[in-house]
Amino acid sequence: MPTQWKPLIDARPGDQLAEDLRGAAGEVLLKADAVLSERSLAMLGQRGIETVPVLVALDPDVLERETRRIDELLVQRFRHCAEDPLMNQVREVTRRVMLAHVGCEE
Repeated sequence: MPTQWKPLIDARPGDQLAEDLRGAAGEVLLKADAVLSERSLAMLGQRGIETVPVLVALDPDVLERETRRIDELLVQRFRHCAEDPLMNQVREVTRRVMLAHVGCEE
C-alpha cells in the first residue's frame, strides 16, 4: 500500500504506520505496521510529533487502472525480447516491484 504522511491531527485510531516512527533523538516510538490508538496518538502529540506515515488503501478502480497501465508499459518496454525466458523473468520482477510501489501488491 502507498504511504501518506498525515498531520497528527488528521490521524485516526485504526490507521496503520507505514514505517518506523522516530522521536527527535532517533529513538523508535512506534514500529512499522503498528495500528494507532487513542493512547498512541496522545503519546505522539506529547512527544511533539507533527506528522505520521500511514498506509493508504487505494480505490479498487485505481488499482485496476494502475495495474493495466503498468502491464501496457511493460509490454511496450519488453517487446523486443518476448521470447527470451530470462527477460520474461526480469519483466515479471519489474512488474511486481512497480505494482508494489503504487500499492497494487498481488
